[in-house]
Amino acid sequence: MRIRAATTTLLASVACVALAAGTARGAPAPRLAPPGQAVGEGVTLYLAPPGPNIGEYGLNIAYQTAAGQFGEGGVEGQAGQALLLDTPVSPASPAGVRYLLVTTGRAAYASVDGGPQIPLQPAVGPPYELRAALYEVPGVTEREVRGRERRLRIEVKLTDATGAPLAEPTNATVRPNPALETRIWEAPARPARGLCSIGAGRFPGLRALSGSVISVLRPVTGVVGRRWLTCATTAFSYRGGPTLEAWVLLDGTRPGRRPDDIASMTPVAERPGFLQARPGEAVAVARRIRHGWLLVRGGTGLAQCLSLVAHLHAAVVR
Repeated sequence: MRIRAATTTLLASVACVALAAGTARGAPAPRLAPPGQAVGEGVTLYLAPPGPNIGEYGLNIAYQTAAGQFGEGGVEGQAGQALLLDTPVSPASPAGVRYLLVTTGRAAYASVDGGPQIPLQPAVGPPYELRAALYEVPGVTEREVRGRERRLRIEVKLTDATGAPLAEPTNATVRPNPALETRIWEAPARPARGLCSIGAGRFPGLRALSGSVISVLRPVTGVVGRRWLTCATTAFSYRGGPTLEAWVLLDGTRPGRRPDDIASMTPVAERPGFLQARPGEAVAVARRIRHGWLLVRGGTGLAQCLSLVAHLHAAVVR
């Protein structure tokens, strides 16, 4: 099964203006900050987990603005490469459209379409070492930018802290899926067995519809930082209502190790150990299991997702 292509298409070839103040070439690069560091202009980045697509392991980045906007995109980062995520972070205005530039690797400054150098601010700390900056496409509407996106692309040049040029940013190439073998099942068949499992036990009105599980896995290698990997997924219905999706994440770079925290989710009030997606995003909840994470989304909303994630039993086989 193919994984999701995680890097977005680059934007239109128009003059761009940095939103951050310029910094002299050769100045020291800023120190890396822990996950959740603001990148300026009220924008904060977080690492977000992959969704319920079996074998998915891309590095997803969620952002939140001071105005309450939310979004998510992905970068497929090989160690040492400088890759990009371009995504709008505010509606069009008379001044233009703001975009967020995220790089991996050793990049300290970026020049967008021949414009001035933009200092890249610390965004997510080790082992990911992501940096980011805001820039603006002036004098155009978001619709115009998206229209040009289909036939033009911007030019981005990256340099390190000494001003030395880095390799050109590139779109991600889809590497071989680390899930060497997956098993798919559909009711009334019993759930397939694999490296992870999801079960509901006795839950009147709940019906398992279908699912998939990884049965043979090759650890993810040659990527930036550690990665979550979706190792099992199950779709449920409750009393004929909207579908609920449950999935299990493990540490794809070293299966069996305790996976990283999910910094893009927040604690649920009065429910210790349960997390929820940030306001404005699709409803999703999570809790830790041994050697992994169990997540649920869909259904009729937060209360139903919390009920299911608390009831399900899930496991990761070391």
